[in-house]
Amino acid sequence: MSGQKEIKAYLLDTDTAKITELTIIPKLNAIYAAIGCDRIDIVSVNGPIKFDIYVDDEGLLKPNDFFMITGYPQPVVSHG
Repeated sequence: MSGQKEIKAYLLDTDTAKITELTIIPKLNAIYAAIGCDRIDIVSVNGPIKFDIYVDDEGLLKPNDFFMITGYPQPVVSHG
């Protein structure tokens, strides 16, 4: 299928503590590849700016670091 629109995304890498801008096609396989997983969950943040973060659904089962987001009440484990 041609003509898929690419979108701007940001990778929150817990290994390096860096945020990297990406351009991806918004399909599951592209999200899996960017995060490095094969199952995702969505963290919805309802702070001053509302946004969603896709995270590894099995992040708690792996030796990952975590990050905190203002407006979300608990730590988020793995890349996002």
